[in-house]
Amino acid sequence: MTSVQKKSDGTLFVWTVSADSTAHRTPVSIGHPVGNRVAVTQGLHYDQRVVVEGYQKLSEGTKVIY
Repeated sequence: MTSVQKKSDGTLFVWTVSADSTAHRTPVSIGHPVGNRVAVTQGLHYDQRVVVEGYQKLSEGTKVIY
């Protein structure tokens, strides 16, 4: 569940990477957690790239190198 972050207002988001390799905060909804895993129920498409580590250093529009 580390990819899913919570803003100060309680809304959830993940960092996604667009085709031009920039990071974007993408709002999501999740199902019930099972251990450290959750299912994203709204907000993502199957072909979107999600940042799973190093997200602490991101801000909107940051170039991502992978």
